[in-house]
Amino acid sequence: IAAGAAIDTVRIGREQVAFNAAVDSAVLAVAADDRASLAGLSESAAASRIAELELFAKQYLSENYTPQFGDDTQISVDIDITGQSIDLTAGHDFPTTIMKLTGVEEVNLTAHAQVMKAMRPIELTLVMDTTGSMATDNKIQGAKDAARELLEVVYGGTLATVPESEYIRVAL
Repeated sequence: IAAGAAIDTVRIGREQVAFNAAVDSAVLAVAADDRASLAGLSESAAASRIAELELFAKQYLSENYTPQFGDDTQISVDIDITGQSIDLTAGHDFPTTIMKLTGVEEVNLTAHAQVMKAMRPIELTLVMDTTGSMATDNKIQGAKDAARELLEVVYGGTLATVPESEYIRVAL
């Protein structure tokens, strides 16, 4: 029985590694999805969005992870999205073989993965040409507009969200 339990333990370990890889991949897919942002949603809309993402993660896992043993594996998925991270926890039952003789029919495999969202501070340096050639054909205004648009994209849509810092000077 001890040798059989050791064999089951090795099988479980291999399966856990494969499951961890699939969950890591799934949380990256969720984070890359446009629906992963809950900004501006009401509590009920956020709960609905998380349910959508959990279904998406389940589908992703079912397409990218095939358990070695057991053909009726039901994978549970739980997603938690905060302002800073996306956490995905998944689990499923893995059937044992030799350990069944001791009454252990299955082992629950769980995996957790987290993606940290881009966080401030970021360092951004813009260098602009202000020589005389930029004065012709309104080139300097085009460069300023492009710089302003870049800041709006990087800092969430408005220059008002640019973090306060002694190192940031916005003089566009």
